[in-house]
Amino acid sequence: MFESLKKQSAQARVDEENLYKMVFEEYDKGIIRHGLWAKAVAKSNGQPEKAKSLYIEFRVQALKDEIHLTQPPNTVENRDNVEQTVNSAHDRENLDGLWLLLSVFSGVVLIPLLITIIYNNL
Repeated sequence: MFESLKKQSAQARVDEENLYKMVFEEYDKGIIRHGLWAKAVAKSNGQPEKAKSLYIEFRVQALKDEIHLTQPPNTVENRDNVEQTVNSAHDRENLDGLWLLLSVFSGVVLIPLLITIIYNNL
């Protein structure tokens, strides 16, 4: 029983290291969660290096929470699906970014165009 607990503890540390690696790679590519970044900046009193450190901690915890909410705990599938969960979160964030881009585009380009068309037809 004690050996089983030691293995679980060791696996949890390895899993956590993989999460930190994924978060570091995200950050390195410029992929950030704006809400977590804002929280990190607020907690860091504006110190950029401290904000980065806090962001990484907050993002790892967010990934753990997402995994916990989407996967049954303490299963091999849980560990195997960590990267899939992270990728699906990225996909959701990318869609959010696309909607934001479309919203800005429609506000900057389409609305003035419609106003011009309506004004010219009056």
